Amino acid sequence: FMASGGGLPAMDERRVRQVCDAIRAAESAIDTVAGNPFADLEDPFYAGAIAYLDARRGRDERCLLSYLKWRMDTISELWWQDRDASCYPNLSQSERGFLKDYNALVVGYMSSFDHPLDLRAYSWRAPAAQVLEVRGLRDYSFVSSTTGHVVSIYAGKQCCVS
Repeated sequence: FMASGGGLPAMDERRVRQVCDAIRAAESAIDTVAGNPFADLEDPFYAGAIAYLDARRGRDERCLLSYLKWRMDTISELWWQDRDASCYPNLSQSERGFLKDYNALVVGYMSSFDHPLDLRAYSWRAPAAQVLEVRGLRDYSFVSSTTGHVVSIYAGKQCCVS
């Protein structure tokens, strides 16, 4: 990930499908052993085989879910860094749908206020300890409840509010 310049590599769909096939094969083998009328499931041989197959299936599921969660977290992180367009060509169809839905959800939230917020503006640096950096999307003035000063925010301008 870091060696690629922070971008997101293309999903390895072939390996994802192989892991899904391995999970299905383990489940099928468990069903075969458990469904065998001649198998004594109390016998350590059969009980051990089922335990092994179940552990293998569980490991494959955890690895697959970890990989997919890592990709979703990375896509979300790139969105917040305003670099989601750079990873778009490497996304699968389902990941593109996730990015579209994520964008709609967060933009909908930011737009739901009386005065829309742009939460990812200037997210590349942390704010100062006592100062909040604000970029106006439209003109707005208010009286600070802590200082009593009138604060004016203008569309497209950046100001610091303490």
